[in-house]
Amino acid sequence: LTNNDFNSVLDFNLFKTVQSLYYWGLGNYDQSVSLKIERRIQTGIGVGYNLINKENLVLTLSNGLLYEKSKLYDLPENEIIRNSFRAKFRFVYNNMIVLDGTNFLQNSLEWEKDYIIKSMTSLSFKLTRILSLTSSVNYNKLNLTGQETILVNFGLSLDTYF
Repeated sequence: LTNNDFNSVLDFNLFKTVQSLYYWGLGNYDQSVSLKIERRIQTGIGVGYNLINKENLVLTLSNGLLYEKSKLYDLPENEIIRNSFRAKFRFVYNNMIVLDGTNFLQNSLEWEKDYIIKSMTSLSFKLTRILSLTSSVNYNKLNLTGQETILVNFGLSLDTYF
């Protein structure tokens, strides 16, 4: 069985390695039977700040505006502006254990009861330089439809950087 859920994201940062304050952009497309999203497109820009930026510990907060055009099941097509707050963290212990997380709160600027919560957290244990045993938890809540999902994954990860 499958829900045929689909998500595609383009996320970019400008000047992130040069200074603590940086700019970001986002493009996102979603389809989700489980969240009752027929289709959703989000585009936006904002600013972020690296609170902690060390080799073994990173904490970043960002905020910006998103334009959203969506068609939810049982609701008419809608265009809204959202505030998008994001908290990202990464903790590395002894180059062997990595805890990563990205969390979003996206409130509608028009409707108080229209908000989206997304949380993605993973824990990896390095087996070799590029191979890790990884578990992750993804949580999504779309308050407008009253739907939420939790997805738990376990597996192997290959890490390589270009």
